[in-house]
Amino acid sequence: MADDRRQLLEEAERQARKGDLAAAAACYRKLLEKTPDDAGLLQRLGDALARCGQEAEARTVLRRLADQHWKSGLRSRAIAALRRAVRLGAPDPAALELLGDRCLEAGLAADAREPLLEAAALREQAGEVREASELLERLIQALPRDLAVREQLLRLTAGHGSPRLHLRALALAAEGRALAGRPGETCEALAQALDQGGEDLPALELLPAMVPVLASLPAEAYPERLADVGSAANRAWRVLRAAILAQQGDAGALVELRDRIDAGHPLPARARLLAGRVFLAHLMVPSAESAIDAAAAELQDRPELRQEVLDALGALLARSPGNELAEAWKARYASAPRAAADAAHRTRPTPIMRTGPAAPPPPRRGEPAPPELVAKLVEARSLLEHRLPEKALETLTAIPAAWREREDIAALIREAAAAATRRADSATTARTRPEPTPPLSEDQTPDGDGLLLVLDLEEGAPPAPAPVPPPAPASPAAAGKDSPDLGELQRVLHHEISEEDVETEYQMAIGLIEMGLGGQAAPLLEKLLAGSERAADAALALVRVHSEQDDLEGVERATRAGLGVTGDDRPAQRGQLLAAFAAVCEARGSLEMAAAARAELAALAAAHPGLLDPGDAAP
Repeated sequence: MADDRRQLLEEAERQARKGDLAAAAACYRKLLEKTPDDAGLLQRLGDALARCGQEAEARTVLRRLADQHWKSGLRSRAIAALRRAVRLGAPDPAALELLGDRCLEAGLAADAREPLLEAAALREQAGEVREASELLERLIQALPRDLAVREQLLRLTAGHGSPRLHLRALALAAEGRALAGRPGETCEALAQALDQGGEDLPALELLPAMVPVLASLPAEAYPERLADVGSAANRAWRVLRAAILAQQGDAGALVELRDRIDAGHPLPARARLLAGRVFLAHLMVPSAESAIDAAAAELQDRPELRQEVLDALGALLARSPGNELAEAWKARYASAPRAAADAAHRTRPTPIMRTGPAAPPPPRRGEPAPPELVAKLVEARSLLEHRLPEKALETLTAIPAAWREREDIAALIREAAAAATRRADSATTARTRPEPTPPLSEDQTPDGDGLLLVLDLEEGAPPAPAPVPPPAPASPAAAGKDSPDLGELQRVLHHEISEEDVETEYQMAIGLIEMGLGGQAAPLLEKLLAGSERAADAALALVRVHSEQDDLEGVERATRAGLGVTGDDRPAQRGQLLAAFAAVCEARGSLEMAAAARAELAALAAAHPGLLDPGDAAP
């Protein structure tokens, strides 16, 4: 058996030297018949097929390789194989979706963004609007602060989707705009959502769960009446607005709502049911009992709303155990035909669940910005400079809504949102990045064309010579935190570039990062940390590399090293490093260290007014 294997490998080598990669692939197929799960052979076969133009079969083989790596627990290698597979042949939405799902399962939500957006665009082009919507919603769940994805879902469903799909998109858009601190646009989406369905008010199945997020905007963002909507929508809005204001601590809003109901102002049944739930949440049990009783009477002939009524009655019983009215209504609803009720329940969309803090009181005029705010502003600017607008937007929208109203902070939020939107648009209209290839395993080395060559396929056997492909332009390898460096590239770099040429090596590292090769740039940057003139810049570039890979440990190492070589004579760089250090310490649970870093950052900002734009240090 070993002799046959060696002969086939030698034959594959001969065919590769002659340039006949199809014949070499045939040898690998024969070998795989005997050992179908051999990852090294699958890698070789996929490479050979891709090189000889058989891209469809190459993609299938690379997906097999990805499955094999995934089953073995080698998630990064599996994802790398899928990345290469999706770039072979015609765009395949199923392959892109699989890549995105694998990234999500591996905890790499940011890496899932591009393939899932591209898969959704392909589904839309094929007329598969529901499938495209599901992909975008999956991405929203993974990246809740990515407003660009929510807006894309809204555009998709407005043009082609069903009313139910568009309603969900409107609700998600309202939530995302609130997270982004856009009050006017939030109210616009809320108005459109509430105005759908007339008296049925289907939006009230989705919007109540978003009240904590909606409450992150200041009370002034929500007018008493919505413009250009029907009467049912405005009546429901009064209830939803009262819930938002109550979440912010305004008990008077609930008293006003109760008085309106007691005075006989009409409310649609679904809005009355919501009012009962809101009263219950704030321990106004008699008012809740009255509202739920009236809603249950009006909705008892609506089997599709049966579960909503039962949920409200259950909440009433939890607040008022043994409540006779609730028990009587539950018994009456239980006697309704179960089959019709269950069928109606199955048609209900999945609720959208979000949580968020209530908005704090606005800052007093002239009040200095707290250290946490100064840190977040510096951190956001640093992320924008390093072309990470999504992370910058996430940092900025975590600032309390009262501070986000300040003109300079609002402008920075708009800048980050615009940059994130541009990145989202480019992800679905063009493939601008170099094609990645899988990271190397311990038994592999690259050739000049990115073809991965297995050096020992069988334990105990002498190394088998690898196929030598004809010369071709080199293609960059995929960057990844666990992918080893390209040895040949490093040898060339160090042969042509002197170690003393700091500026050249720094620019080389930045170029590699721009090409998507952060893993290859990291060793060059780490070398520059040793007290060079570019030490601070190298540390910030390393922070960018590790942030893109969601490597918190790497970010902490880079910031510690950068702070060790960067003094107050470089306040801008030290400020960015302090902001990054505070953020990563907080993420890793080191709250005291985060607070100390932010306090130092605030002192640095006070000593160097130019560290931030005018007006950032205080409102």
